[in-house]
Amino acid sequence: MALISIFISLFLDRYLDAYKHLRELEFYGNFLDKLLMRVRVDGEVAVLLAVGLPAIGMWLLQALLGDFLFGLGWFILSIVTLFICFGPMDLEKEVERYLDTLKSGDDEQIKACEQNILRLVGRKGAEAEDGVVTAVLVAANTHIVSVIFWFILFGPMGAVLYRTALFLVETPVAAISTRDKMQAAAHRLLGILTWIPARLLGFAYALTGCFKDTIDVLLQKREAPDIYTENCERLAEAGLAALCQEPGFGESSETIPPNELRAEQVRSTKALVFRGLILWLAVVALMTLAGWFA
Repeated sequence: MALISIFISLFLDRYLDAYKHLRELEFYGNFLDKLLMRVRVDGEVAVLLAVGLPAIGMWLLQALLGDFLFGLGWFILSIVTLFICFGPMDLEKEVERYLDTLKSGDDEQIKACEQNILRLVGRKGAEAEDGVVTAVLVAANTHIVSVIFWFILFGPMGAVLYRTALFLVETPVAAISTRDKMQAAAHRLLGILTWIPARLLGFAYALTGCFKDTIDVLLQKREAPDIYTENCERLAEAGLAALCQEPGFGESSETIPPNELRAEQVRSTKALVFRGLILWLAVVALMTLAGWFA
């Protein structure tokens, strides 16, 4: 059931646009604003309150629906939850839209598409040549792999726990922006939740790209202001190392027009992410089948 839920949710993420506004979680942001204005807490307590209430609510819901119609209730709940938690935007569609605008040469549209992709990892104004590529490499983890990882461990509750933690870090909420301790605690929590998935996806990049260079990046020591930033930087550098021989990265760029070179780099990055996700999902499928036959 869990594996089928994942594949159906990924299909809906790709082709169902009618309800994608729900994935922005604007209602959750409004709820947090009102809650934190009434409850004067900060730091870890505020973060636990912000992520704990939705997680507990989902745990109760999945417990109630677990055996409904021989598990059909849990199955539908899982699909809906994953579809929302994969948000706010579809990474593949954003990349395809960006590649189309690079062909058109419309600088204004190119800049708008760049900002949409950077928004997936909570960044603005980064250098396009590096920012878009690294954003795609990191967003594959934060918006797909980590959601699936925690869903596999704890069901819909795990996906909600992770998505709400990501929301606290990547989405500007007025009540959070005035709480420095809460922001720091949210980054620590998200860093913990992304630590294992980031390394699993990094290893998938290694297996589908330049293995030795990527493994060296994954194993090297580094310093970062927080665990979440360290995870993102390590995964981005691992992905760039895996791309060393790909078109746009492993060849001279002096004679290639800038937009064409950028398009080659983004296409190579998209292909690496796709291979990494396929490998990751194949491992999940094998583990699920092994569990069935056991």
